[in-house]
Amino acid sequence: MQQLAWNVFAETDKVATEQDFNHGVDALLAQCSALFEEQLKGLTGYQMNFLRALCEGVNTDFGSKAILERYNLGSKSNISRIKTTLQAKEMIDYDAEGVYLEDPVFKIWFKRNVNY
Repeated sequence: MQQLAWNVFAETDKVATEQDFNHGVDALLAQCSALFEEQLKGLTGYQMNFLRALCEGVNTDFGSKAILERYNLGSKSNISRIKTTLQAKEMIDYDAEGVYLEDPVFKIWFKRNVNY
């Protein structure tokens, strides 16, 4: 968030506008792009599909038939392997309430840069 604030400040003359904010977000995404691309290297299709689901707001019930089919996640038993791998890569975390992305900036970058 500090990097975003700095980027917006760098775009601002006196009062930050929505355009300044959008330019700041674009700059932040450009700064993080290489890291995010590196994180995606070697991920399986199932893992990428799991990230897509998270980016679309799915945080629970990954084993339900509807979500398994909609996001092509494989079998129910595959979900725990996907979560373990993505957590080890520090891309996701989960608790009793569900699964979430570690980095909210990644969600924006993923939606803009990864083809669904």
